[in-house]
Amino acid sequence: MSIVHALAWRGNARGVSISVIGIVLLGVAVVVDLGAVGVVGWIRGHTEIGGTAALAVYFALVGGTWLLVSRRLPGGDAGWRALLPGALVIVGKTREEAQQKKALLDSLVHPDSGVPNLSIRLGVNASGFDLDGPLPEIPQTNQSQSGQNSLIALARRENLTVRQLAQLVGGYGGLQMIGTASEIADTMQEWLETEAADGFNVMFHTVPAGLEEFVEHVVPELQRRGIFRRDYEGTTLRDHLGLPRPANRFFPADADRRPAAE
Repeated sequence: MSIVHALAWRGNARGVSISVIGIVLLGVAVVVDLGAVGVVGWIRGHTEIGGTAALAVYFALVGGTWLLVSRRLPGGDAGWRALLPGALVIVGKTREEAQQKKALLDSLVHPDSGVPNLSIRLGVNASGFDLDGPLPEIPQTNQSQSGQNSLIALARRENLTVRQLAQLVGGYGGLQMIGTASEIADTMQEWLETEAADGFNVMFHTVPAGLEEFVEHVVPELQRRGIFRRDYEGTTLRDHLGLPRPANRFFPADADRRPAAE
C-alpha cells in the first residue's frame, strides 16, 4: 500500500519500505472496513431509506479511514500539483492578422491526416467524400452526438468544404489563444485569477518567430499587469517553478556540515 501511494503521489516508489507502522495502519483500515460493512447491514435493515443511508455511511467511514491512512504514508504531504495546460498561442498586431496565421497553419494539414480525424469525429467513413464539396448528410451514429452535431452545424454555418473541415479537425485541437498581445494577456489573466490554471505550457505555430513574438509583445503585457516575473528566483528550473528540492537519501542534508575526516 505504501508503494502504491508513493507511486500515485511522487511518481516513483524508490526508497519505500515496509514498516511496522505501515502494517498497523493497514490492519486498522481493514478492521474499520469490515466494521463499516456490519454497520451498513444494520442500517439497511432498520431504516426506511436504508440503501441511501447505508451508502453515505459506508463512504464516510471507508473514505475517511483511507484518507487518514494516506496522510501517514509517503507523499501524504504532497498536496496538489500545479495545473499547467498546454496552450497554442498565436500573436498578431491585430486579431485578423493572428487569425490569418492560424488559417495558414490549418491549410498545411494534409487530407491524409485530416480526413481520418474527420471520420472519427463524425462517426462515419469520410474517405469517399468530395474534398472540395460541402459536407453531405451524416446519418446518426454511435459517435458522441454533441460532438458530431456541433461539427455538422459548424460546416453548415460557415459553408465549409470537406477539405476545410478536415483541415480544421486535423490541426491542433487543444486550448488556443489567438489575437493581439492584450487579448492573449486577458485570457491568461482570467484563467489565472479564476484558478482555472496555475500557468501554461505555451506552444507556438512557428519557431523561432512565434516564440519571439510572444516574448516581445505578450510577456511585457503580462509583466505590466503583475502576473509574470521580471526577475528569476534562482539559477535552476526547480527554483523558477518554486519546487522543493527532495531529500537525497544517499547524501543527508547535514552531510556538508559534518567535519571532514582527518
